[in-house]
Amino acid sequence: MIELEKYIRKNREAFDNDHVSAEFDLIFEKRLQSMNQSQKRIRPIYLRYAGVAALLLLAIVITRINGNNFLETQTTEILESLSANSAGDRLIGIHKFNELYKKENQRIIEAVISIMHNDDNTNARIAAIKSLVKFQKNEVVRTSLIDALENEKKPLVQIELIRTLSFLEEKRAHPIFENVIKDPNNPSVVVNNAISAINNLK
Repeated sequence: MIELEKYIRKNREAFDNDHVSAEFDLIFEKRLQSMNQSQKRIRPIYLRYAGVAALLLLAIVITRINGNNFLETQTTEILESLSANSAGDRLIGIHKFNELYKKENQRIIEAVISIMHNDDNTNARIAAIKSLVKFQKNEVVRTSLIDALENEKKPLVQIELIRTLSFLEEKRAHPIFENVIKDPNNPSVVVNNAISAINNLK
């Protein structure tokens, strides 16, 4: 490059007048050949790294797609179990949700909340309550637990709800605990749990 630049400077007038000598043609041609050889050496390395990068990107995309498909399949299977006619199948669905999902899945949470409120099987309702505890920062979960206790009449479910709300230190449940204590139809074991829960909130 320096040799070519020196030649141009030395023969500036000839270049300005478009008179380029054969000597310059030779120098320029040599320079082009040298550049081409350098590019030939660089290009395979560049292409090799570009190929590796493309393969890595493709692998990441495929992994994410497969991961999303797997999660969607899991979600569908669990939702089917939660809506099954058999209480045993519903319990299996709750167990799978509890084991496999560390992050919130709103569709499954809504299905579990529905079981907590409406299921005719006491074991399924208690399992639903237990599985919701790990999503204690979810406001829908917390308010659903409060609403469930307010309307619940089955002692075993009442006790589970009282203990769960006490564990969560949910102060909004305080008036519900008081109603449980005042209700003459509630057995003493339920009332005692409500009293303990109120003391825990102090």
